[in-house]
Amino acid sequence: MMGVLTATNGYNLMPQNSYGLPQCKITQIENWINNGTPND
Repeated sequence: MMGVLTATNGYNLMPQNSYGLPQCKITQIENWINNGTPND
């Protein structure tokens, strides 16, 4: 998931045809993943 949000490791940037999400949103998602993706 992080690959498409940051366009790294050969992944295409998502959402398509955009400049991507703001860094603060990417950080929130990264923290959510690192915390075990709780359903809250």
